[in-house]
Amino acid sequence: MAENISDVTVNVSIEDVVNPAAFGGICLYVATESEIAMSYTEIYKDDNAEEKITAKEEFTENKAKALINAVNISFMQNPCPEKIAVLSCPINDLPKYYSCSFRYLIPIGETIENIEKLAEKIETSDKMLGVYLSTEEYIETEAKLKAMKEKGYARTFVYIGVKNEEAESQFDLNQITTALLAKCSCKPVGSYTYKNQVLKGVYPDEAITKEELDKIHENNVNAFVKKAGYNVTSEGVCLNGEYIDIMDARDWVVTQIQYQLQQALIINDKVSYTNAGIGLLESTCVNVLQDAFVNGIIAEDDNGDGAYTVNFKARSETKASDREKRKYVEGRFSFELAGAIHKIVINGTIRI
Repeated sequence: MAENISDVTVNVSIEDVVNPAAFGGICLYVATESEIAMSYTEIYKDDNAEEKITAKEEFTENKAKALINAVNISFMQNPCPEKIAVLSCPINDLPKYYSCSFRYLIPIGETIENIEKLAEKIETSDKMLGVYLSTEEYIETEAKLKAMKEKGYARTFVYIGVKNEEAESQFDLNQITTALLAKCSCKPVGSYTYKNQVLKGVYPDEAITKEELDKIHENNVNAFVKKAGYNVTSEGVCLNGEYIDIMDARDWVVTQIQYQLQQALIINDKVSYTNAGIGLLESTCVNVLQDAFVNGIIAEDDNGDGAYTVNFKARSETKASDREKRKYVEGRFSFELAGAIHKIVINGTIRI
């Protein structure tokens, strides 16, 4: 398992321009080597997906059908997002769209080679890559997934399941990650984990054994299975072994602090380099951490308060060189994750 987020140092910098994309939101992605009519399109749940995907005739092997199916599966979930995005562009052009309002990128019908390239790109961003593979594809690509695991990819996660391929399509339509992210992305971060999520419109692998599932989990890969009569997702980890919801928590806190501090700089005509001005920055950070506590990201201490600390040094403790550059770098925060319960062991005694 990767190191806990509470032991990870994060840097929150506020530059002249901060344009955080919407934290939630999913984007269905198709790689292409040519410029086509559709690049980035937002589809609302009341729109006709088939009409909105204007370049469907450009997609080989009926990828458009798989895209339309994924759109429909997204809006089938409860809760479901108000809109989803569809993106088609060369993989090297992907960073051009990082400022768009999505956080989770879902490749549709991509080869493992393209998934590897996408993972490399995503690792340099604040996005997450949610990959679905059929059980058969997983077996064929297990060695490459192990290699990706060894690289410690923290922003890529993989779910596998049974193949659902209609006769007229060459693409697997059992889009588990699409369903999962459509359901979870519109919930408050901290209020859920990615394990034991019940999904609609997708099918579990009912034949999988516990031994097979354990081996899958050893590779930091997840599955969609039947438990206690429900079709649910398993573990919910990224390829580096960290839980997806922990990555969500980390990114949410950083994004919110960036956004709220930038708001403070904009709303106020001037934030003076005084203890009062520093106090404004500190209280802004505290407000974000308190929201994170209320949402379930941050743990509760023995007094019932949020287990977080904030320390912003006074003006007299800052460097003159930083004051001359109008730069404040003496703010610190830390917190303890609330975490979640995924496994239960209960000991009991039966007397005769």
